Amino acid sequence: MIAHLSGRIAEKTPTSVVLDVSGVGYICEIPVSSFKQLPAVGESVKLLTHFHVTADAHKLFGFYTPEERELFTHLISVSGVGPKMALTLLSGATVAEIADWIRKGKTELLTRVPGIGPKTASRLIVELKDKLEKMKITAVPGAVRVESTFEDEATMALVTLGYGRLEAKRAIEKALSTNGHPKNVEELIRQALRVAQ
Repeated sequence: MIAHLSGRIAEKTPTSVVLDVSGVGYICEIPVSSFKQLPAVGESVKLLTHFHVTADAHKLFGFYTPEERELFTHLISVSGVGPKMALTLLSGATVAEIADWIRKGKTELLTRVPGIGPKTASRLIVELKDKLEKMKITAVPGAVRVESTFEDEATMALVTLGYGRLEAKRAIEKALSTNGHPKNVEELIRQALRVAQ
């Protein structure tokens, strides 16, 4: 098990980062919430990790905060929720929001996240409500540093999360027309995930 990686950021997108650790590049899939906290390319960072092994693949997931990783591991423990869906959920809402939705049984808010239907939302609530009561949720401040437009970064993030490029662009356009220009790319991705059909 790989618990964490410390190294220099070689590449980053809203949904993945390549970390150079002593000359070896580790690619980690990350939620948008972690991307928000990352320093610029070339700078050093420590990522908490979860190594996920299946018959088809070995994947490394990275998280900036312990709360993100803990919630991710709780989410994927629920039947029908895989790493991709857990990352989408973490990218579409904050850790505090997700925990609040589950604790309060807010099925209608959970089902706004693409891929989560009423049955999956109900399972999340039933299986995780008690576990999340014990989680300590803290907010982590941070600024987004993007190297292209918010729209480009958000489109790339949605495509990585499984949307077609046209579908992703439409969701972003709808989010912008509904909510105006966001303060950062994370906010735009969250808005787009909420309006995507």
